[in-house]
Amino acid sequence: MIGVGLGLLAGLRPGGLADRLTTLYVTAALALPEFWFGFLLILLFAVNLGWFPVIGLPPSGLSLRASWHLLLPALTLAIPRSAQVARLTRALVLEQLRADYVRTARSKGLPGRGVGRHIAANALPGVLPLLALELGGLLTGTIVVEQVFGLPGLGATILGAISARDYPVVQGVTVLAVVVYVGVNWLADMLQLAFDPRLRSA
Repeated sequence: MIGVGLGLLAGLRPGGLADRLTTLYVTAALALPEFWFGFLLILLFAVNLGWFPVIGLPPSGLSLRASWHLLLPALTLAIPRSAQVARLTRALVLEQLRADYVRTARSKGLPGRGVGRHIAANALPGVLPLLALELGGLLTGTIVVEQVFGLPGLGATILGAISARDYPVVQGVTVLAVVVYVGVNWLADMLQLAFDPRLRSA
């Protein structure tokens, strides 16, 4: 949601303040390592302000209270991924701005908000494949973030299994990751067909 929103704001007003701020955010989020944002969030919101717990989950395990413990890790994971989505969304919107239907709509006097809705409808299906890849990567690509926040997860599980040479666990997590990748990409393809009539007629 963050990435798509920033990408739309930046793409619909190229060169504006929103575009410059989004470009700065994308550059910083992709240049700095993921765990660095985790340490920064812990220092600011957990240590200095005391709003969030530093590491781990509550003794009750996964519950409604645990969502408060998972907010900083989720934000840490979201920062670089939202930057990727914002960059792609901006590029797709800029591509649509040069399309003939946009010039036609503007020449007929369609308000800017109406033109923006048409641009978003044509640009957003192209973001779905990247969202599918990022969602699949969240399954096992969070080892460092799990270690920073002291959380149990599939990333830490497979890392411990590799260290202990527990090959059945490694194979199980790998197969699960493959199934999730294939399933999520299939779902993204189906959503593209649903949202983009041009693909159904191709």
